[in-house]
Amino acid sequence: MPYRSDDRLELALRASNEGIWDWNLVSDEIHYSGRILRFFGRRREEMPNLFRAVELVHEADRDLFVTRIEAILKIGGEDLLAMEPRIRVANGSGEWNWFRIRGVVVRDAEGHAIRVAGSMINITPRKLVEQELLEERHLMRLLIDNVPLNIYFKDRESKFKLVNKSMAKWNGFGSPEDVVGKSDQDLFSEDHANEALRDERKILESGEPILGYVEKETTAAGGEAWVLTTKMPLIDRIGAIIGTFGVSSDVTELVRTQQSLAEAAAALQRRNDEMEEELALAREVQQALLPHDYPTVPAGAGRGRLKFGHRYIPISGLAGDFFEVFPIGEHCAGLFICDV
Repeated sequence: MPYRSDDRLELALRASNEGIWDWNLVSDEIHYSGRILRFFGRRREEMPNLFRAVELVHEADRDLFVTRIEAILKIGGEDLLAMEPRIRVANGSGEWNWFRIRGVVVRDAEGHAIRVAGSMINITPRKLVEQELLEERHLMRLLIDNVPLNIYFKDRESKFKLVNKSMAKWNGFGSPEDVVGKSDQDLFSEDHANEALRDERKILESGEPILGYVEKETTAAGGEAWVLTTKMPLIDRIGAIIGTFGVSSDVTELVRTQQSLAEAAAALQRRNDEMEEELALAREVQQALLPHDYPTVPAGAGRGRLKFGHRYIPISGLAGDFFEVFPIGEHCAGLFICDV
């Protein structure tokens, strides 16, 4: 036995969990299906005309609700009514629920609206989930925009999908939205952009991150900075790699300090090496000049005016003055002094 059109409509509405309504603008009477009455927890005789009883609409949505109704009621106005999920209506128990309302306008020859009919469905569960997601996204955005790090997300073509405020400011942009759709070729020198692209392609192919390495960033204008960078694969909910994301922090001052310390250490090492060479040469000269035999003074020579003395400086000494006494005649000696 074939189904009638009304039967098919009823089955379709039952499957979709939607209710239907029919508003006769000439008599100002409105008909609701049983499902809509159940949505609101009201009996038919208790159910008001929702399009007239705007006090049942949440205050935050009321102006938009009234604007949409006025748009279809005016002569030659809109023929489709579409209340977005933001529309909220109070049910019989006083709770707030979200409803999606759709309708079609029937007009007379002069363009007056004489009838509006459509459907309504309770979308509260979906709307609550959307609100939770929006709240999570807000908290995440609040976090990434207030940490002192450059954070970005890229697609598989290495174009920026999302950056935080720090990243935008770091690259001279007024807002994060100004960076979306750009690539490293728009921000950095060709060499640096190509190096970053190679790293990201490697991540996309292997799925392995690149963790905590220091790289030199060179902007297109020639500015230079050092950053500590980590790059990761961007994975969607089903496990597919859909891009990359990364975090970097400015370590320019740290790198410059390390470079200065390294230069100072190298200079000290060079000076130390030079001193070691000088000391080694001094030891060699000292060793070469040390006498192997010392002169003797005849007995009784000590009664003269000159008193003889000698001093030996061993090779273990670093440096200093060296002198040597050598015989000149039977009763006299010479003194050789040098600075080593």
